[in-house]
Amino acid sequence: MDMKTLQKSYSKDIHLDTDVLPFGRFNRDKLLKAKQLLEVVGKYVNKITDYRRDRTEKTQEQKQEHQADCEKVSELSSEYFQLIPQKNFVYESLRPLDQERQFQRQFQLVTNLLDFEVASRMLLGAMHRKDTLNPVDYVYQSLRCKLELMKEEDPMAQCILRYVYISSPRAQVEAIYKVERGGEEDRLRKSLIDNRRYLWHGTDLGNMLSILNRGLVVTPLDSNLSGDLYGKGIYFSDLFEKSERYCASYSSDSGAHIPCFMLLCEAALGKQRLVLSDPMTDADKKSGYNSTYVPGYHTLDPAYDVRFPSGVMMPLGDKSTDYYYEDPKTGERHRKSRWESEFVVYNENQVCIRYLVQFRK
Repeated sequence: MDMKTLQKSYSKDIHLDTDVLPFGRFNRDKLLKAKQLLEVVGKYVNKITDYRRDRTEKTQEQKQEHQADCEKVSELSSEYFQLIPQKNFVYESLRPLDQERQFQRQFQLVTNLLDFEVASRMLLGAMHRKDTLNPVDYVYQSLRCKLELMKEEDPMAQCILRYVYISSPRAQVEAIYKVERGGEEDRLRKSLIDNRRYLWHGTDLGNMLSILNRGLVVTPLDSNLSGDLYGKGIYFSDLFEKSERYCASYSSDSGAHIPCFMLLCEAALGKQRLVLSDPMTDADKKSGYNSTYVPGYHTLDPAYDVRFPSGVMMPLGDKSTDYYYEDPKTGERHRKSRWESEFVVYNENQVCIRYLVQFRK
């Protein structure tokens, strides 16, 4: 990755006023303050949304409380837009962040900006030190994690390639790296949560350096405001093709495609909450579950699941289509609601980044 590639990723947020908030000039304190503001706004938006969805007759006290909530959101939104200017902010009055979708976009924007801030700081530091230290070495040292290139004949590399090509036969894998983030493996072991699987997590190139630096984190939002259908958590898939959609592809100035990167993580799923149709609520998650499992139409033949000596399982069976989920205990069949399976864990302690796959679409 270089500064031009990172800038292309940044420019996707076209609703941002780049004249006021230019690339490479991020103020981390302002971004953190903006995130804190949104976390407060989120609580009010949750109340406002519940009020609007409730069709029963409201008391005068409820109406007054709702009006006060809306006024508070308007006040906080103005403060937020001063920190994170939007396009045409000076010329138009922006709507307060009292709508779920609009709020979700802004929270994702700030999350991305914080990732860009970390990545741009690394790359700018590498450019500044280029006369005394190789830029690649500088960035690698800044990541504070160990990356080791795997040999193609490595049996684990062959399993990972199989896992990729099951669902994405056209993906061009260029390299696979072992990843070791300090303390992450010990943290996972101390969680004492079993049912561990290798699962995919895709992300944009602009977020990757930050993720390697700090690890995967859970978005601290109420479930119905996080932009994630099944609540706040870290989302995974057992299909490379699904996670691949989150890996944007960019081109260099010469027109050549820049490689994408995918994370293969060890996720401790523990006791899973099965969801076939309705989204899961935070109340459900407090009922003793460690993760959510949403089975999809596209499945991998479990007869070819591989369990490694470490106890971690990797699904390597052929992909097929099955519109029904069969309960392993009762044999009852239930209609599924999604094309691809979704796995959601609730805590960073349940995740360990194991491999980084470099590929081209």
